[in-house]
Amino acid sequence: MIGNGLRPHIWEEFVKRFGIAQVGEFYGATEGNCSVMNTDNKVGAVGFMTQILPAMYPIMLIKVNPDNGEIMRDSNGLCIQCDAHEIGHLVGKIDTDPGRRFDGYLDRAASQKKIVTNVLKIGDSAFLSGDLLERDENGYLYFRDRTGDTFRWKGENVSTTEVEAVLMPLFGNSDVVVYGVQIPEFEGTAGMAAIAVDVPSQQEFRRLYAELKAALPAYALPVFIRIISSGHAHSTGTFKLKKFDLQREGYNPNQIGDPLFLIDHQNKTYSSLDSKAYKESGLTDGTIRI
Repeated sequence: MIGNGLRPHIWEEFVKRFGIAQVGEFYGATEGNCSVMNTDNKVGAVGFMTQILPAMYPIMLIKVNPDNGEIMRDSNGLCIQCDAHEIGHLVGKIDTDPGRRFDGYLDRAASQKKIVTNVLKIGDSAFLSGDLLERDENGYLYFRDRTGDTFRWKGENVSTTEVEAVLMPLFGNSDVVVYGVQIPEFEGTAGMAAIAVDVPSQQEFRRLYAELKAALPAYALPVFIRIISSGHAHSTGTFKLKKFDLQREGYNPNQIGDPLFLIDHQNKTYSSLDSKAYKESGLTDGTIRI
């Protein structure tokens, strides 16, 4: 099989179940110039970059501030390349070579947002992929997160892909998206998960709470859960859940037809968030304790 986006946590189970001899995984974007490929069955890797002459390679990982995602620079104002096992922003060097050009978008402002300058030397430039990857000591690359898919809650950074990777196996690898939503008077954004499954029973919610508590730090637990019984109404043309639409709709049961649930630490479960519970919860004025 050849494709992109096979989730690492189901990789080995998937190839074993279907008897797949080799997986050719690749990473790239239509408009980008930093495509990579894993051609030798390295589990979980999206690609490879040589470590023999890394400076000659057209891609690199550069360090970013983990709190705000901004690119870090050295005393000379240049980007800092990541060492092995450091998570960094994947960029592709821009030059006149046809494979390394970045023609940009019709919107010039949007194009400029995808370019970083003064990368390895003053005056050079590179294409910002928008993705955070990690390289091992042999040069294999692993996808870790989208730069916009991290939110801050209770003073900590939460990776949406990390929470999704925990939730998906608990629901038979159903579609799951995790995102942050704002609660009045609270700093940061609270985690919310939209899951395309039938509504779980109370017993299943208690088991879900216990599994999440065991697998995630307290600040990463989803505060809200939205059950999408019919995913088609919330899906893209490629059947992916529309994260930004779901995020914009928030958690008000008076405006959302899907079943909503709120974390309930006292009873160690997720409780139904209907109109009455929403009114009494303190969500509207920020007096809720989470």
